[in-house]
Amino acid sequence: MPAAAQDTHAIELAIDDAIATVTFNRPEVRNAVNDAMRAELAAVLDRLANDDDVRAVIFTGKGAGFCSGGDIAGMQERLAAPQGDIAFDEEPCSTDSASEGSPGASQTISFVQFDDV
Repeated sequence: MPAAAQDTHAIELAIDDAIATVTFNRPEVRNAVNDAMRAELAAVLDRLANDDDVRAVIFTGKGAGFCSGGDIAGMQERLAAPQGDIAFDEEPCSTDSASEGSPGASQTISFVQFDDV
């Protein structure tokens, strides 16, 4: 059983020892990223960037595909909205320590499943 786990609608986070597993959880749309999922992912990445105990991060997706990209339905909603009505409220995640390659930065490993292609 993972040492720590967090379940949200679109992103699942499990931490076992020093390894975090981030799972995209929208298999019904091949894990396409919508605004809510993007916000959840940013919050999870921010949490992981500030967790000195996490040494590696694994990204995976539930269902047949890892991630099909952006959710077209959400893009269509933004295009149909009046100019200036759609914006992102949250700040970008603060991954400065990881991107600077500091000794405590987590290493990221990504696994993409190809057997259903």
